[in-house]
Amino acid sequence: MWQVTLLSVLLVVLLALSLRTLHTITSKGLPPRYSALARRYFELEQVNKDSEKQIIKLRDDVTKLENAVKASAQSDSGRLQVNVLHKQLQEMKTLAGLTPMAGPGVEVILNDSPKAKEFAKQLSGGTDQGASFQDQLSNFMVHDQDIVGVVNELKQAGAEAIAVNGQRVIATTAIRCVGPVVFINGKASGGAAPYTITAIGSARDLEGGLKLPGGYLDQQQLLAYNMVTIKRRDRLEIPAYDGPTMYDYAKPVAEAPTAGKTALNAPEAPALTAAEKPALTAGPTAQ
Repeated sequence: MWQVTLLSVLLVVLLALSLRTLHTITSKGLPPRYSALARRYFELEQVNKDSEKQIIKLRDDVTKLENAVKASAQSDSGRLQVNVLHKQLQEMKTLAGLTPMAGPGVEVILNDSPKAKEFAKQLSGGTDQGASFQDQLSNFMVHDQDIVGVVNELKQAGAEAIAVNGQRVIATTAIRCVGPVVFINGKASGGAAPYTITAIGSARDLEGGLKLPGGYLDQQQLLAYNMVTIKRRDRLEIPAYDGPTMYDYAKPVAEAPTAGKTALNAPEAPALTAAEKPALTAGPTAQ
């Protein structure tokens, strides 16, 4: 008899937990069928909040150290060296997307086609129900690959800084859908469309690159289906990347050995002077 009582108590506890989770999901505006995804979403949301606090603290520490190094340069030569290093550090931070940027550019808004249901019904034989209709409907809705396609076109057109829904795009940025939520830099940065992409650069070149015949918007007919709006802006502000910047596995590669020598038997080359070092050239933009 006590086994039945214990089982009943456990069932009541589980039911209460389920109802509490459902209530939380509903209050967040997510449908019950995404309950498993929602729980994972809440967990990741908390992890991101904790990481953001740690990143802010680390960056404050870096700033304090930078200021301390700069203040410690007493001699003229030491002061010059520190200033040069400080300038180089700021340039590297800018290239890495760790500095807020401002300037002219374009604002691109991606949205589902206003005639999505009408087009889907026509292509599914006049019906507005069933798998065929849903498949066709999906073709007139914005997906993560559309955001990626626009970002790539902006890079190719010369964008110097890009953000998607307020998240800075850097070399390691991932843009992907998880259920109804779009994750950017590992953060839930918007659910359903519209999605706003801002890019700093020549507004004329950026708009021209997006509207290029044979480009992504043209191939996917996003302009034809009224799924994209492009606006030139005299001034845009794009925030700094606020995610983790540490690598767990990738390490810098040691200097390549002299031609004809292997890494095991190559003698150590003498250090080059500044005048002897070749000028660095920027590699191709990652797509």
